[in-house]
Amino acid sequence: MALMQASADVNIGNNDSEDPWTPLHIAAHGGHEAIVRELIERGADITTEIEYDGRAMGMAASKGHAAVVQAIGEAFNKQLYLAVQSGDEMAMYALVAAGADVNKAWTNVETLLRIAA
Repeated sequence: MALMQASADVNIGNNDSEDPWTPLHIAAHGGHEAIVRELIERGADITTEIEYDGRAMGMAASKGHAAVVQAIGEAFNKQLYLAVQSGDEMAMYALVAAGADVNKAWTNVETLLRIAA
């Protein structure tokens, strides 16, 4: 957490390997929900995909870290909601392809389809 407070790059990868994991990948793989949430809050890219290992959300799911999967899923859905509100089609496509829930209801009556209309 000290490095994040010192404005360290939350999206930097490990350049010493063929598949450079980001801090989000490492935290998700280890099941560290609080760190995952902090990284996301500080701008970690939840769509980064590492060759052979995939995205952080998939890594957490494969290890059975349900709370981490939920935290990343919430971030996907929030970003999709903002992309729909702003009409950012490129972001919408990328987020849906990465696993955002297009059927998520934001209130009792507000869905993404209704927002987009």
